[in-house]
Amino acid sequence: MSTKNLWGQMPQAEKVRSPLAILRQQASLLGQTTRGLLEGIVTRQRAFDPGRDFSATLSIVAPSLDSYEVQVVEIKYPLACYPLEVSWSEGDTKASDESEFVSVLGQVLSSKRTKTIIGRLLTQIHAELDSSPNPE
Repeated sequence: MSTKNLWGQMPQAEKVRSPLAILRQQASLLGQTTRGLLEGIVTRQRAFDPGRDFSATLSIVAPSLDSYEVQVVEIKYPLACYPLEVSWSEGDTKASDESEFVSVLGQVLSSKRTKTIIGRLLTQIHAELDSSPNPE
C-alpha cells in the first residue's frame, strides 16, 4: 500500500535575493576588487528556536596578515527576509525591503570607517610585501 501525500500542492519559491546572498555577493566583489589581498567573509548564525531571526556578519579578512579580521556589518532577518536590522559602527537601522537594504549596505561599505579599514590593511600588506626578502 502506498503512502498518500498529505502535503498538497507545494508553493513555488519566490525569485528574490536573500539578504545573505547580497552580503555574499559583496564579499566576493571585495576579493575581486583587491585581487585577493583582502577577502570578504560572510558568517551566518542559524536560528535555533522557531520564530527567532537569522543573523549574519560581513567581515574583511587579510589572509596575508595571519587572517586578520575586522567585522564591518551584522544583519538580523526573519524567515521572510524583511524587514531586517542592520548593525554597524554608526548604529542600528532597519530596512523594510531589498532596495532599502542595498541602500543601507552601500552606505556601510562606502563609509569613511570601512574605507579607512581597507586602506590600512592594504598599507600593512604592501609594507610586508615590500620588506619580504627577494629570492636570489
